[in-house]
Amino acid sequence: MHGESDRLSRAGSYVLGLMGEADRERAEHDLEIDPAFREAVFTVAERLHKIEMPRLESGHADRPPAKVMPLTRVKPAAPDARTASPRQALVIAIALIAAFVAGYLAALARMM
Repeated sequence: MHGESDRLSRAGSYVLGLMGEADRERAEHDLEIDPAFREAVFTVAERLHKIEMPRLESGHADRPPAKVMPLTRVKPAAPDARTASPRQALVIAIALIAAFVAGYLAALARMM
């Protein structure tokens, strides 16, 4: 269980953008090759999403709520289906995580 705790802590640092460049590059590499770390990153992002959305929405009651797409787990595609390469999938995942972190930080800045 100690390994799981370390993995979640590392995933949290990655999702929140708290890693140095070398650690971030290592984490991005691990996202490609380590399903357990990839799942931990997804879990942390999902938890942050669930925690922050009600708080953000209640803090801006005078504005219409933003449409939020639900986070869902994607089943692996069939081997013969057209899919993005692992590198393309990683770039997309990083872009989505960066967008989430940027939104989180922007909302946090508004609250202060």
